[in-house]
Amino acid sequence: MPTKPVPDILPESIDDAELANALRTFSGAIGETVRFGTHVLKWCADKATAGVEQAPLLLSFRYAIELLDSISILVEQSSIDPCGVLLRALVEILLNTQYMLQADTKRRAMSFLVCHRHQKLRWYRKLCPTAQEGKQFEAQVTKDRVAGKMRIPRPPKLEQRIANLQALLNRPAYLAAEAEYQRLRSAGTHKPRWYSLFGGPKKLEQLAHKVGLTAVYQVVYRILSGLTHGTDIIQGKISPGGIHQIRLPRDAQTVTQNAMTFAFELYRSFIRYYVPERERDFDDWYFREVRTIYTALSGRQIIHVV
Repeated sequence: MPTKPVPDILPESIDDAELANALRTFSGAIGETVRFGTHVLKWCADKATAGVEQAPLLLSFRYAIELLDSISILVEQSSIDPCGVLLRALVEILLNTQYMLQADTKRRAMSFLVCHRHQKLRWYRKLCPTAQEGKQFEAQVTKDRVAGKMRIPRPPKLEQRIANLQALLNRPAYLAAEAEYQRLRSAGTHKPRWYSLFGGPKKLEQLAHKVGLTAVYQVVYRILSGLTHGTDIIQGKISPGGIHQIRLPRDAQTVTQNAMTFAFELYRSFIRYYVPERERDFDDWYFREVRTIYTALSGRQIIHVV
């Protein structure tokens, strides 16, 4: 027989009809934003050139839609705090793509790809039993009381995958960014960040400043870091009455408003770059479908939770 949770810690249903309706409304607004985002993605993909440098932009956009979709699902179920982790990832996508779209798009996109390939190379070597890194990692797994019980995904033919990635980095499209990556490594940067190549920002905060989103980084990214790293476990989780319930809807309105705000910024920037003739379509959709709820989210507090 399934275990019943402690009701005061994990309520299995939302008994307040007004609250449930508000959460459905919030979730629906994000869901509508997701659905429109699929059209924006298709517009951009249809207009994109065949170059490999398109992948970081279009796939980042796809991931942003997936994050928004996940937030929509969580909001309807009143699982609000975990949305902070997804919002943080959404902000990082926003910063990355804004920098790529800002200028020198092809070279910045190739810098992203080169750093991504090297990250994957490092992981493949750790998993490869014939590589020195793989032998060291296997010894660590053996000594780790948790990892030793885990199912660690190991792709087949790792030696071939490593060789393929190395060959890929020698292709003409990758050469300039790869040379810059190796230059930074030779200069003492062990794992160069993609945006630091070719004289770019050294840290994410500097990247945010470069694209004019310093306050977004300060207010959202840093505050939500605690949720991502599992350190923000006290603030807002306890009161004189005891530990707060899981699925507390208190910040649902803020999460929804922020998610939609980031989405709109992302959509507009991609439309301006790929399909500027579609800007009117965005405006028409916004005023027709989401303006009313978005304006309400920015106004008075709709959900009141002590």
